[in-house]
Amino acid sequence: MLQRVREGRLLALCIGLCAALSACMVQLAPSYDSDIVDGLNGANQDIQLLFAQIGTLTDPAGFPTRKPQYDKIVGELGAVELQIRTRPIPKPEAIKKAAAAIQRLNIGGVTLDPNFSAYPSARAVHDLQGTIVKMEEVDEKSGLRGAAVAAFQNQAVTFLSQAMTYENYLKR
Repeated sequence: MLQRVREGRLLALCIGLCAALSACMVQLAPSYDSDIVDGLNGANQDIQLLFAQIGTLTDPAGFPTRKPQYDKIVGELGAVELQIRTRPIPKPEAIKKAAAAIQRLNIGGVTLDPNFSAYPSARAVHDLQGTIVKMEEVDEKSGLRGAAVAAFQNQAVTFLSQAMTYENYLKR
């Protein structure tokens, strides 16, 4: 019986907390931008096409034919990162107030890291662009082989997934 009373109180607390937080007008994430999502989708298609064309082995002699694809992808990613970084974001003061309110409720806090928290998808896009640039350097110098292709592809997919998931989540 005592257990049910505790569960009921916990449920009431959770419902009350949700109601209080939903009534709060503090925006803690940037607004959804379909242009950013479209840019990520375009870059994703170009990256997947590049990996499909590379397969598991490239010869440096064929690099000049792949160079335009690398340039297009790096350019797309640079443009998307700039769009993300120039999008209006919540004011740090609002995030600090929300963090203080959350701490008063003994839930935890919101960590402010302007290089990550404010722009998590920009960081993923930046890291993805770095991965593609490094892949291009290796491809030009010595070609790409099995394990290297798989490593670059896994890293690219990870960064793409992070950026696309965050940006699509903002549509909520």
